[in-house]
Amino acid sequence: MSYHSKQRLSIGMKLFLTSGLIRMLIVLVVLLCSWAAILWSSLLP
Repeated sequence: MSYHSKQRLSIGMKLFLTSGLIRMLIVLVVLLCSWAAILWSSLLP
């Protein structure tokens, strides 16, 4: 019983970590896109 709950907890932690990493990647991509757009608009006359 305790082993099963531990396994479920580890699976939940893995899902939480992967979702957090995916969220961080999405935020990084959005920041890069906005930074590129600002650079592009500043470079264009």
